[in-house]
Amino acid sequence: MIIRNFVWNLDLWKNVRLKKWLNDFKPEAVVLQVGDCEFMLRFALWVKKVQCADVLVYIGNILFKKYNYFNDGHDKLYNFLYRVIKKTFNKLYSIVKGSVFCVIL
Repeated sequence: MIIRNFVWNLDLWKNVRLKKWLNDFKPEAVVLQVGDCEFMLRFALWVKKVQCADVLVYIGNILFKKYNYFNDGHDKLYNFLYRVIKKTFNKLYSIVKGSVFCVIL
């Protein structure tokens, strides 16, 4: 998870081909299934900025736990990643046009 987020945060995906594709496609909305990948949250924010597309969020379960998945412990690195994801999610949610929640009872 750490390496994945680091690689995506290099922003190598923001290239001329992607921008051209977005300009040709002209999306009216971005539908995002929220998870524990900060990159997807940042990508939705970026598309919103570049294309003025509405952002719709689908939340189907717990977004992310407050503790480490692997050892059920509270380590400092995981707590840092949790805060980063939460901050980015709050930024995204401030511009969201609509949400769909799925609650399993």
